[in-house]
Amino acid sequence: MSASRARRPRDPRRGRAGILGVRVNDRPPRRTAPAPAPTDHDVLDALAHQLGSSLGAIVNGVHLLGSGGALAECLPGIEQACANARAQLAAARRWLAALEAVPRLERVEPGAVLGAVAARLGLGRLQPQAPLPAIRACPALFERQVEEVLDNARRHGGARVQVTVGARALGEQVELWLADDGPGWTPEAARAAFRPLCRMPGAPAGPGVGLAIVAALAARQGGAALGRARPGQGAEVCLRFAVPA
Repeated sequence: MSASRARRPRDPRRGRAGILGVRVNDRPPRRTAPAPAPTDHDVLDALAHQLGSSLGAIVNGVHLLGSGGALAECLPGIEQACANARAQLAAARRWLAALEAVPRLERVEPGAVLGAVAARLGLGRLQPQAPLPAIRACPALFERQVEEVLDNARRHGGARVQVTVGARALGEQVELWLADDGPGWTPEAARAAFRPLCRMPGAPAGPGVGLAIVAALAARQGGAALGRARPGQGAEVCLRFAVPA
């Protein structure tokens, strides 16, 4: 999701582009400690900061136009600032809606949620190649996490990005991983990706808080979120949950 790379040959197990393939990972789990999750205040503060910057850019552009600036020079900047503000307001609405949800933890079947969210985002149908284990989570918050992760992959990897989903058993936890075949992360970017306002080099404009929301929601469910760099193979987001009783 940062630097560009040559597209590798497609793994036939992963299906066609734009389709979510699901398989249980056969790689040994790598011990990776998640970074401290951002607090609710961190996310809200980041959203407020970004929205304030966009509104300030709109006001400055209008003032420049009113003081004699050329329309052709001022209008693109104003339009871009308006688009940024709309995206930031949409992110704020999603986050506030998530805050209203009481995290009642229950047994969740992640495959059904992944399929519904992927279809809603236009990433294709869910074609399971292996069942995913059940997790203990809040259904509404888990759906929000999945939507943020998949939307982030689509924004950075383009309309034909492919996401593969799998699971690892980690003692009394289950780790779901969502790996895309987009530009990918460096190890440094993977560690920083869940911080509010983190902007990867070459990333498209956007709220910049999607993965911070994912991490904050994970903490509210007693879990964790982390990123893994896969050099030359895209980026991997891991969500950890408790095993259902």
